Amino acid sequence: MRDTLFKLMNTGLKEYETIERKEWVLKHFGQIVSTIAQIMWCSYTEASIQEVNSNSNALIEWYEENVAQIQQLTELVNTKLDPIKRKIIVALVTNDVHARDIIEGLVMANVNHLNDFNWQKQLRFYWDEEKAEQQSFAGSCYAKQVSAKLGKKKTKYN
Repeated sequence: MRDTLFKLMNTGLKEYETIERKEWVLKHFGQIVSTIAQIMWCSYTEASIQEVNSNSNALIEWYEENVAQIQQLTELVNTKLDPIKRKIIVALVTNDVHARDIIEGLVMANVNHLNDFNWQKQLRFYWDEEKAEQQSFAGSCYAKQVSAKLGKKKTKYN
């Protein structure tokens, strides 16, 4: 099961930037969509925060892109979909709205550094490429919040 999830996550991550997001959502399972969407949102948000010093509108531009993504998913959910795909999209819209609100808060707080507490306090998801290349499920996907790092550690039992 872990190997299958690892392979699906790895494939989903690679495809995320190669096809339109609304097509990507329809192509993958809900657990994969939910997790990868959070990993990619975190990655793009961090890139935008780092860019703020050279482009003061970086986070605002990322906020606007999030609004556009929500609009695309809203249009998609209003099409004829099978019930499972509809649930996946509705869950993603809910998560995307929360993510949009976080970005708005970062803009309002003038966040311009990754160590800013307004960013650090968020639950952030990451994908460790090095562990993924080693095909190690343990630790490939992990979450961070403030100074805590949560992820599956490899034990002698797995």
